[in-house]
Amino acid sequence: MQTIRAFAAIEVSPSIRAALTKVITRLDDTDNSIKWVDPQQLHLTVHFLGDLRYQDIQPVCRAIKEAVGELDPFELQLRSVGAFPDLHAPRVIWVGIEMGHEPLVELQRALDGPLADLGYPSDKRHFKPHVTLGRVKRLSRLAPLVEAIESLSDVNGGSMIVDELTLFESVLSRRGPDYTAIAEFELG
Repeated sequence: MQTIRAFAAIEVSPSIRAALTKVITRLDDTDNSIKWVDPQQLHLTVHFLGDLRYQDIQPVCRAIKEAVGELDPFELQLRSVGAFPDLHAPRVIWVGIEMGHEPLVELQRALDGPLADLGYPSDKRHFKPHVTLGRVKRLSRLAPLVEAIESLSDVNGGSMIVDELTLFESVLSRRGPDYTAIAEFELG
């Protein structure tokens, strides 16, 4: 059975991409082995589907289109840098959501039921909207990284109007993941 690795996400605007590129540059000086997300690939994942069967692509697209068609566009503002699971054991470095958190949760919930009915339930963990900046591969010096993240605790990552959701294919390679848009769906 042929599949593609897929997820539904919000693409960040060019202005947010530029702001987050500056954040990544500031954090890249910490002498750690961190795999930074290519700025052209920055996004906010709303629903990870995993291995999407080819025969399910059209039903999934219909389900997403119906779910997001009932939601109004909203403003999203990014602010503050943090790490999962926490600053003392960082694995993922992210920028958080200051404005638009509730509409993002509503969007995720709107997708959850229809996609679960098709066999693609959401992750069981609590949805924490964020944009991933990088993944820590090897941590050689924690203190400089923590200091850099703390210095960016109030960074303004920019704002944008969210008026569409994109279904992406993710192809993993040695360079890292490469994302290709499969379909775009307008809110409202």
